[in-house]
Amino acid sequence: MNKNIDFTIEELYILLQNKSWNKLLMYEKENRTIVTQDIQIRNIFENFFFPEYIKYLDQLNNKLDAIVEAKQLYKHFIQLHNTSTYNFNETFLNFVEKLLEILKNDNIKNLKVDFKSDIINNTTERLLGKNSIEVMEKGEEKVIRKIFSLKSSNIPYEMSIIIYYQDVLSNWYKQEVQVQYTATNIFEPGGYIGTVEFKVKEDEKIEVGKIKNNI
Repeated sequence: MNKNIDFTIEELYILLQNKSWNKLLMYEKENRTIVTQDIQIRNIFENFFFPEYIKYLDQLNNKLDAIVEAKQLYKHFIQLHNTSTYNFNETFLNFVEKLLEILKNDNIKNLKVDFKSDIINNTTERLLGKNSIEVMEKGEEKVIRKIFSLKSSNIPYEMSIIIYYQDVLSNWYKQEVQVQYTATNIFEPGGYIGTVEFKVKEDEKIEVGKIKNNI
């Protein structure tokens, strides 16, 4: 065995079995030339590392831990994949799909909801997240009730519901729902009803400084 290699083949497999990812990544980085030239060691990283890591991600209960670790792994190997330093076949692509799946199912770390309308003289009112941090888990719903006394009119009232949300990586996004509400004379048990038309705009990534905090 080359004296520059810190672990034997058996020890590398033990590290893999023990999920010692940081030690394996550090070993690969410091001994890349040797790793790529040794068929047995290269085989560990090309054919066994990612499948075992995906199993590990599936077992994690903390989604934030999974994202942080998976992104670190992605940064380590993406350039090596693009330059064909390793022949990962489908193992790396399977890992990327798992990473995208995790990111898609992120919980919302913080949530703020603003309301703006000609009903309140085009001012903005914070409906959620004014004095507290609002967290949402996947599949959770939040109900916000706002009551107005409106006169019947053929001209619709203009409203905007502006949602700011922060993902687990602390990125902030903004999404706006534009609403047109036409008050009618139609009465049903519970009060008058109206017609609603709305448009959901595409969300956009924003700087935290663009979120109004004085409302």
